[in-house]
Amino acid sequence: MGYQRPDRGMDSRTEFDVARHLVDEAHPHPAIRSLEVSYHLDKVQAVQASMAENQMVIVGMAGNPVLGNARSALQAHTIASEYLEYGSYFN
Repeated sequence: MGYQRPDRGMDSRTEFDVARHLVDEAHPHPAIRSLEVSYHLDKVQAVQASMAENQMVIVGMAGNPVLGNARSALQAHTIASEYLEYGSYFN
């Protein structure tokens, strides 16, 4: 849904859209950088370790049917894989 702008006609933005300043990803604030590096570090390290040990790694969340289909397809073709599950739609 767009809204009618007097100067441009229809626009895909809404009246609630606000232009915002985006921080350059190469130069985050030091306090943010430390949080960014440590955020879910245990999960990142588990995925990295699994990737080092397995040819195929599937990372997903409970309740996602696409992941079940992918796992079934890999099993049907006897392709060994590791499945790592984190969270669900409900948490």
